Amino acid sequence: MDPAEKDRIAQWFDNFQDRLAALVRTRTGKKLLAKERVSDIMQSVFAEVWRDVVDGKIQLQDEKGCQCLLLLALTRKLRDRAKHWGRECRDVSREVDAVELDLTALIQGFEELITPNRIAAAKEELLRVEAMLDKLSEEHHRALLLVCIAGYSYDDAAAVLGISASAVRGLVSRALAKLAFLLREDGDQQAKPAS
Repeated sequence: MDPAEKDRIAQWFDNFQDRLAALVRTRTGKKLLAKERVSDIMQSVFAEVWRDVVDGKIQLQDEKGCQCLLLLALTRKLRDRAKHWGRECRDVSREVDAVELDLTALIQGFEELITPNRIAAAKEELLRVEAMLDKLSEEHHRALLLVCIAGYSYDDAAAVLGISASAVRGLVSRALAKLAFLLREDGDQQAKPAS
């Protein structure tokens, strides 16, 4: 890879750095943040993607493709780190926390709109959706992530994935149908009384 190409890709990384940091902060759970810093997670994601680009394993055509690749790498990194720290021998919840966050002050301003029950229900639902997303195939997961979460158009997602826009529409449609089925099935199982 020539130096001009490296500089161009490094600039794409820099352009996405703030947005990626915001994504890390919003997608990283409290337990993981107790063990790892946002900057360390980002550095790890950038290093892995950079290594693949320099080694020629990945060809980046444009900045959107670079952002997509970083987003996918971040998703995998957060899932892997959460699994790593979630193992019983490393479980953060078993440790004594020296500093407790006081969320009451934050919630007081929104008492009428946000209740502790709604917050807990929303967190549970988010965890449930994330668990079901992990059950999708890699191609369905990537298409859904690009179009529905990252906000890419079908044409942009098609360019990143190397398939046609109609194929992306099909993948997203099937992914949403599968996700709806999994969520419905999971809800039915939770509603059954324990015997």
